Amino acid sequence: MKCLEGRRLTGPNHLLRGTGAAVEVTYAAGSSHSEQSKTWKARVLNTLSGLKWPMQSAIRKHNSLHSPHGGATLAFSAAIDRLNTAVDIAEWAVDMQGRGTGSQAMRAFRDAAAAEANPALVALSDFAWELDLPLLWDEQVVSLGFGSSCLCWPVGDLPDPRELDAMRFATIPVALVTGTNGKTTTSRLLTHIARCAGHHVGNTSTDGWSIDERTVEDGDWTGPGAARKVLRDPRVEMAVLETARGGMLRRGLATNLASVAVVTNVSTDHLGEWGIDTVAQMALAKLTVRRGLRPGGKLVLNAGCPVLVQVAENEQVFSPLLNHAWFSRDPESRTFQQAFRYGEETATVRDGVLTWQRGAHREYVLPVTEVPLTFGGAALHNVDNVLAALVAARGLGLGWQAIREGLRTFGGNPTDNPGRANVLRGNGAQFLLDFAHNADGVSQIVHLAKALPAKRRMIILGQAGDRSDATIGELAEVAHGLCADRYVLKETEHYLRGRPLGEITQLMRQRLLALGVPDAQISVQNSEEAAVAEALQWAQPGDLAVVLIHDNFAGALHQMQAAGAVAA
Repeated sequence: MKCLEGRRLTGPNHLLRGTGAAVEVTYAAGSSHSEQSKTWKARVLNTLSGLKWPMQSAIRKHNSLHSPHGGATLAFSAAIDRLNTAVDIAEWAVDMQGRGTGSQAMRAFRDAAAAEANPALVALSDFAWELDLPLLWDEQVVSLGFGSSCLCWPVGDLPDPRELDAMRFATIPVALVTGTNGKTTTSRLLTHIARCAGHHVGNTSTDGWSIDERTVEDGDWTGPGAARKVLRDPRVEMAVLETARGGMLRRGLATNLASVAVVTNVSTDHLGEWGIDTVAQMALAKLTVRRGLRPGGKLVLNAGCPVLVQVAENEQVFSPLLNHAWFSRDPESRTFQQAFRYGEETATVRDGVLTWQRGAHREYVLPVTEVPLTFGGAALHNVDNVLAALVAARGLGLGWQAIREGLRTFGGNPTDNPGRANVLRGNGAQFLLDFAHNADGVSQIVHLAKALPAKRRMIILGQAGDRSDATIGELAEVAHGLCADRYVLKETEHYLRGRPLGEITQLMRQRLLALGVPDAQISVQNSEEAAVAEALQWAQPGDLAVVLIHDNFAGALHQMQAAGAVAA
């Protein structure tokens, strides 16, 4: 057994309900997971017993894509002020070298725990837990309360909770949104609906974190650190937090007091990382958001995603302490019909109209054709995103007037939802810009592109180097479904991730050639900028170019606008 990495779990996560330590391990040839995990657990238990710490462990075996003999994620719970010591113990229990004898290791752990101890942090955490108060913490700052009620203190200078007035620390409505695809669009739409209701809204996404739809800081802000920034901001009255699997797997959630948690869908992407090697495992990891819900909170799931439904049922994620809601484009699906019969909250499309129902009450919200984001219903993935946002909006307490206004006014131009199904016109041609980067996402964009009239079609395609050869080839096969007149394969050095320049495009080229695409219809560009330049030069009146942007959307948009392209 070899240790790959240890890490702190700083909030509710896919392994534990609270804080703890985790370690990723791989096995050698002939190793037994059962024997190795028992040995690790026995070592940890013996050590924690000597330290007089309680023991709660979680072990998940996986057939690692990066290890021929498999591996596991091993974890145990630990107090909020003992996490660095806990990681040391978890790693040592894998390989006991380097700390001397068992008694020497025990003394070292006892000394480390004493040095790390912060009784004031534990007292404040217990105070918040007992009274259901919102507590946020990191290595520098501890805070109580969300939004305008938030007070922050340095982690080394915390108040005595007996001197605090618990009544001044309040929660605000919070939504957690995750999924393989659609989480950014759903988050942005939900934020816009809340703004239509007059609320000051904080939002995190893969593009940055914002207040009232104005970006405060660019970057990928989808982890617990981003959530803390928004929830501590005194301007924020409501928060919509895009919650990516990376942050949940590495650290956990920032809060367990959210009002709504949404899982948009689950498909093949980012497998082979953090012990997640199958789509079912990814579904379970995404369902971690349920642990961020307060009692009475709403868990919103896609009834049209079979693997998500199956994992949710098998893992018994449904709790009587939570409300459950479902959305699906197909009101006849088995899961949707079951929820409908049980009187659970649902949202679907009936005769072209977005329809919400709970029990006997049915609300006809809006015709799909009145929602710009759906392209008249042709953008099926955005119909799903709209349904998800609709249900989540109700969970945040938003009214029908704001929901209808938000749906009618969002998605008409790139500034509403940058990088997601944006259409520009230039030189009589159309350009469909999108961030789609996995097979399911590209498939949805291909479906939309085929519904748009065009004399000729082009697609720009790229992929990150940390995907498998098969996954890269699959992306080219999905793009082939467009029956394009030209395929532009791009490399971006930022996403090579260990592969040599040219390898990714060669894999895609080989798959396209094998599918019968003539070599003359395929070109390769070594940068995203060069690929966009080719699209601008190629496009003639009546043509459609599908431009999949991964590296720099703002740069690509500026490049196209400089060439005369404008929002359609």
